[in-house]
Amino acid sequence: MIVYVESNFILELALEQKEAPIVDDILKLAENGVIDLTFPGFSLGETFTSIMHTQSERQGLRNRSDTILKQLRQSVQSELHKQVVSSLPPILILLTELAARELELLHTTVERMLRAGRSIEVNASGFLQAVVYQNTFGMRPKDSIIYAAIIDDLKQQSVSEQKCFLSSDRKAFNDDPEIKAQLSAYACRYISSFSDGFRYIQRFVSL
Repeated sequence: MIVYVESNFILELALEQKEAPIVDDILKLAENGVIDLTFPGFSLGETFTSIMHTQSERQGLRNRSDTILKQLRQSVQSELHKQVVSSLPPILILLTELAARELELLHTTVERMLRAGRSIEVNASGFLQAVVYQNTFGMRPKDSIIYAAIIDDLKQQSVSEQKCFLSSDRKAFNDDPEIKAQLSAYACRYISSFSDGFRYIQRFVSL
């Protein structure tokens, strides 16, 4: 069984989000050779961009907080001032530690994906098709590239083999019935929940 995923599958695990345990279970199926976990290589770079953007926002928050702390230390020190000054630094330290943990988890997850999964790329014709998808489905450029890579790979697979595309980005892939229809034509089902995806996979594989 081929299971297609993209960047939010990786980020779910790296950011320890709600469905991270289920994502880990799916990744373990790939590591044990039970499923063919397939992902656009483009989506790997997207995960690092997302993490770095989040960290940049947090660094901006820390810089602003440092300025506020400096101002508070220079003001008349009431008990409330002292409480704020003493409570903010530990929170800022935790934010830094959280950023380091998320980046470490991302590195680990990407390594696991590369070892257990199959990376697919977009060629010139696929890129041109991605531009068409942007106009046809109103997709964002990054989503159209991911979708084009998956469709191109689906064209090379047997229609008799079970396939699914797991992505929590409902806005990108679930709003247009034509997208579901196109995936269905290649015996591929779109599933917007990793938990639902795992239950779907269990119907076709031996655990």
